[in-house]
Amino acid sequence: MQGVRGNTNQDSRENQGSLYRFLQENGFYIDSPIADLLEKITSNTRKAIMLRGPAGVGKTQLTYLISRYLNAEYIYYQCTYGTDEDMLLYKYVPSETSKSGIKIALGPVPRALMMSQKRKVVLVLDEFDKTRPTADALLLDVLQNFRVSLYLNDDETIVSGNPDNLIVFLTSNDMREFSEPLLRRLVVITLNPLPTTTVYEILKKQFKENIVLLLTQIYDDTIKASLRKPATVQELIQLGEILQSGVNTPLRDLIRMFIVKYDDDWVKFMQYVSSREPYKFVNDNAN
Repeated sequence: MQGVRGNTNQDSRENQGSLYRFLQENGFYIDSPIADLLEKITSNTRKAIMLRGPAGVGKTQLTYLISRYLNAEYIYYQCTYGTDEDMLLYKYVPSETSKSGIKIALGPVPRALMMSQKRKVVLVLDEFDKTRPTADALLLDVLQNFRVSLYLNDDETIVSGNPDNLIVFLTSNDMREFSEPLLRRLVVITLNPLPTTTVYEILKKQFKENIVLLLTQIYDDTIKASLRKPATVQELIQLGEILQSGVNTPLRDLIRMFIVKYDDDWVKFMQYVSSREPYKFVNDNAN
């Protein structure tokens, strides 16, 4: 499954008919059963989901499109190595009125809870596997009772949310294990790269056959070479548009620019390409 941002004309769930159709209309390709499952989960009372999968499969883009489909407020937080519970609760912003020059504001978790009191909210904690393990404990009460305790100006403040309006997404590249109590509160969905034949059919709608074969071969190579970031449909389309316009840049350089962007991935990619037979990926179609 991989995401490509496309047209954004219609945002309401009522006008789209189904999440699967909405995702397709916006250029995001996903298996129908998973789309149907996500639609049922987000309309149910239990709305905490972990999306697992390698980089490039569209986990973050999927959460954004779901928020648009639901016409919900989108609160996004990018976790980094060492993110702890305080970073999820508080935000430190410049202030000319305070002696320290800094004031404390609400972080993503209490902000999402507070906003859910009035409207539907999608909270995304992206790459949650980069957080410290202690961050797991913070989410237990949030997912169980939809509340957090804050300490502002030496006073305890309880921020509560509306469970009917709050949908929480965690994404993970499996950098660390999560606590068992946290996993009990989540629906865990694994997103995998699209089958090569599906990518071939998607690209066929936009490019001539020779370009489609080349792009599909590149995609297949990045999957089978076990790169940490395989090619996405979006990247393949960008490369296809350049190839279709006509350029004198060597293909090797174009692949490096658009597709394989990490040095270690490039080494693995070239090793694999030099050992495989060409164009054995769609019904044994050879060129």
